[in-house]
Amino acid sequence: MPHPTEHQVLDLKTLRVACSDCRIIELCLPHGIDGQSLERFERLVGRYKLLARGSLLYAPGRPLRDIYMVRSGAVEVFRRDADGRNQVLGFHLPGEMTGLEAIGPGTHVCTAIALETTSVCPIRYDRIADLAAEVPALQRQLMRILSGQHYAGARVLDGVTQRPADERVAALLVNFADRYARLQLSTVRLPLPMSRGDLANYLGMTPATLSRVFARFRDKGLIRDHRREVVLLQPANVRAMVPGPFRSSGRCG
Repeated sequence: MPHPTEHQVLDLKTLRVACSDCRIIELCLPHGIDGQSLERFERLVGRYKLLARGSLLYAPGRPLRDIYMVRSGAVEVFRRDADGRNQVLGFHLPGEMTGLEAIGPGTHVCTAIALETTSVCPIRYDRIADLAAEVPALQRQLMRILSGQHYAGARVLDGVTQRPADERVAALLVNFADRYARLQLSTVRLPLPMSRGDLANYLGMTPATLSRVFARFRDKGLIRDHRREVVLLQPANVRAMVPGPFRSSGRCG
């Protein structure tokens, strides 16, 4: 994973975009709320942060102030296990939220870094909870995002990590295809901005095992991969490899 670095927030002066002008508003919290409520919501959103690759978004021990909506790019979240090794917990794409693990303890317990040039919108957590209680449409959208995001991640990790390596990798590719579908992007040409080592870590396998799985998939004509992109040549067959409970589309809500 990229080494986390501080002080790589880019060009802060002009980074103010109205929610109504954002290209991912249909996936974001203010979708479906009325104009007056939208104005109130926008007052809770700070200037969005444009992060260089490897920049630190938050780290363990930092007090919870904001939760973050990924606007573009991708964010990786990881934590250190009892042996001091990094454990990758997930990857967040545009329209997904990060920082939620701090809601219970009140401080962050994980590290989040930008995997590429990434923009995020910080949203004041204490105030968004109050506003959601007053605006039912915002509360519904918040619940939709949280439940859909949990499902998208759980489909890969819960149970599938005990399956054979080929099924785990197929589940990961299907998961990303479904999440890119929500962004109205290609479901066969999949950008994977994280390293293969981090993908292997996330799936609970060694990088060598992951490389062998990709080689088998290439030999079977299932995929073509180059650097940090995978093209699904037989998407239906890749999806068929995924265990039944994890095969349905991840386009939640």
